[in-house]
Amino acid sequence: MGLFNSKPEKTDSPPTTPITPPSTLSVEEARIRREQEQRRREQRERLAKEEDDKKKEIEKKLAEDTEKIQKEKDKEVEEFGNEKVEEVKESVQNFKETKRRLASELGEIEKQIQENNDLQIEAKKKEGIEEITAEKKKLTENKQKLLDMRAIILKENDDLIKLEEKFGEKKSEMIKQRGEEEMKQLKQHHEKLKELDKEKHEVIKEGEKQKMELTEEQREFQDKIKQQQNELNAVQMKHAIELVSTLDKEQRFDDFRERSRNLIGRFSTFRNHFSSEESSINSTRDDIEDEIELCDQPEFSDILRSLRDLSHSIESFQVDGSRNEEKYSELRKKVKDIVDELFAVLTEMESRISRYHRSRQSTSLPRRPHRKNSDIESLSDSDSTFGTAPPSYEQSEKAPKELGKYSIVNEFKETKELMKQLSDLMLNFNIPASTDFEDTVFRQSEALSTTYTQANRQITNAPSTSSAPRIESGENSSSNDARQTDQGSSEDSKRSSTESEDEE
Repeated sequence: MGLFNSKPEKTDSPPTTPITPPSTLSVEEARIRREQEQRRREQRERLAKEEDDKKKEIEKKLAEDTEKIQKEKDKEVEEFGNEKVEEVKESVQNFKETKRRLASELGEIEKQIQENNDLQIEAKKKEGIEEITAEKKKLTENKQKLLDMRAIILKENDDLIKLEEKFGEKKSEMIKQRGEEEMKQLKQHHEKLKELDKEKHEVIKEGEKQKMELTEEQREFQDKIKQQQNELNAVQMKHAIELVSTLDKEQRFDDFRERSRNLIGRFSTFRNHFSSEESSINSTRDDIEDEIELCDQPEFSDILRSLRDLSHSIESFQVDGSRNEEKYSELRKKVKDIVDELFAVLTEMESRISRYHRSRQSTSLPRRPHRKNSDIESLSDSDSTFGTAPPSYEQSEKAPKELGKYSIVNEFKETKELMKQLSDLMLNFNIPASTDFEDTVFRQSEALSTTYTQANRQITNAPSTSSAPRIESGENSSSNDARQTDQGSSEDSKRSSTESEDEE
C-alpha cells in the first residue's frame, strides 16, 4: 500500500538477560523503569497509527476530487458532441431529400426532352423547317431549366461542403480543448504527487527523530533508498516534459492534417465540376472537328471558379506541423504550377469554343448533321426530303478550312494529362493520424516498470532492519502513484483518440 497504509511492525527485541539489581536497588525504582518502557512502546504505536490515518484521509480526498472533475468534463464533452452530431445529421438528411427530389424532377425533364426530340423529328418530316424552329426553341428552354436545376444541385453541394468545413473546425476546437484539459489535469496530478511526496518526507524525518540509534549498515541502506527515490523523481519529471512536448507536436500535426483535408476537398469540388461538363466538352470537340453548330456548349464558369479557389488554397497552405516540411513545400510548389498551367489551358479552351461559336453565328450557315454511325445512313433520306443543299452551303464546302485556331483536341488531351498528374500529387495530402503520444506513453510505462523492478530487487536483497520496511513502503507508494499517473495519461489519450475517430 505505501508508507501511510503500512502497519507498524512489532520488532522482536532480543531477549534481555535479567540483571540482578544491586542490593541497594529498591522495588520502587524497578517499577518506575517498567512504566517508562511501557510509555515509550505506547508512544511509538500511537505515532504509527496517526501516520496511517492521515495517509488514508489524503488518498480518499484526492480520489473523490479527481473522480468528480473527470465526470463533469466527460459529461460536458459528451453533451456538446451529441448536439453538434445531431445538427450535422439533420443537415445531411435535408440535403439528401433535396437531392432526391431534384433528381426526380431532372429525370422528368430529361424524359420530356426526349419526347420533344421525337416530336421534332416527326415535325421535320411533316410540317417543315418552321415547326422545327419552334421545337428547337422549346428544347432550348428545357435545356435552360435543366441548367438551372443543375445549378441548384451544385449550390446545395457547396453548402454541404461549407457545413462540413464548419463541423471540422468545431471538432478541431473540441480536440484542442480536450488536450488542454488533459494537460491541466496531468499538471494538477503531478502537483498532488509532489505534495504527497513532501508530506511523506516530513513524516519520515519526524520518524527518524524517534529512532534511538542506527548501525552503519542501516545508514548505507537508507542512503541507497534516498538515491533511488531521487532518480525516480527525475525520471518522472523527464517523462512529464516529454509527454507535454509530444502532445504539442501531435496537436500541430493534427492542424496540418486538417488543412490537408480542406485542400483535398477543394480539389474534389473542382474535379466534380469538370466531370459534370466533360461530356459537353467531348461533344463540342467533335462538333468543331466536323465544322457544325455546337449542340451542347459547355459551361466553364463553375470549373474555373473552383480551380481558382484551389489555387488560392494552395497559395495560403502552410506546411508547419508536418513531419517533412521540405517535402510538402516542394509538393505545394508542384501542385501550384500544375494548377496554373491547367487554368491557362482551360481558359484557352473556353476562348476557342467561344470564338468558334461566334464565327458560326456570323456565317449563318445551315447545320450539317454528324457523319457518324447511324447519321451516315440517314444522310440519303435527309437529302431526298429537303432536296439539294443551298448554294451557300456548297460555297462553304469549297472554302478553305480554318480549324487550327478553333480546334481544342490538344487542349483537351493536355487537360486530361494535367488532371491525372494533379490527382497523383493530391494523394500525398491524404495523411494518416499520428500515434506518437500513445507510443510515448507505452514506452515510458515499460521503462518505469523496468526501473521499479530493479529497485524492488535491490530492496529485497538488502538487509532487513526495523526501519527498512517503512522506507521500502514509502518507495512502493511513490512507485504506485507514478505508475497510476502514467496509466491515467495513457487511458485519457486512448479515450481522446477513440472519441476523435467516432466524430470522423
